[in-house]
Amino acid sequence: AGAGTVNECCQLGLPALYIPLPGTRGDEQTANARLVGRAGGCAILPQASLTPALLLERIQSLLADPGRLKEMGERARTLAVPDAAERLVTILLETARR
Repeated sequence: AGAGTVNECCQLGLPALYIPLPGTRGDEQTANARLVGRAGGCAILPQASLTPALLLERIQSLLADPGRLKEMGERARTLAVPDAAERLVTILLETARR
């Protein structure tokens, strides 16, 4: 659930099953996944709970419910900021002018 992956999934409106990498600085991957999860745009499977059987069950459960996948994708897309790069450039230029 790195920032790049989460951003791309949101921009494209893709549902996701995130397995955050534990131990990252500030536990950023878990925070990223939870942000999308609160919006209903993903399912989260903590790595500490991960087993092959549980992973298979979660994947099969998601694939068996196309309506849920569609809704997750739509909810993920609500978090997208399509003009984020443009906004960032504007902020940087304004800051540089000070």
